[in-house]
Amino acid sequence: MTVKQRVSGEIIVGGKKVLFMDEISTGLDSATTFLITKCLSNFCHIMEGTLLVALLQPAPETYNLFDDVMLLSQGQIVYHGPREEVGIPASQHSLMILL
Repeated sequence: MTVKQRVSGEIIVGGKKVLFMDEISTGLDSATTFLITKCLSNFCHIMEGTLLVALLQPAPETYNLFDDVMLLSQGQIVYHGPREEVGIPASQHSLMILL
């Protein structure tokens, strides 16, 4: 059995708690990704922190856990703001940075 390493970084600056995570879903099924993301989201809400995650085409259930999103297409920002106000289907973007 191969153990994949997951890399994350935590920075505390000026009393703010920020957790940066990149590609946390690599090698995981959508149910596991959802559970991990839900746990991290709950933690950030309780601790009044910020979670910044880069995901490639997350499942709708996982996508709906985030408050704000930044959608990128071909390296350009096409939307940044509240998840509820996105006018373009999330599946059309190659990379999402979820806040």
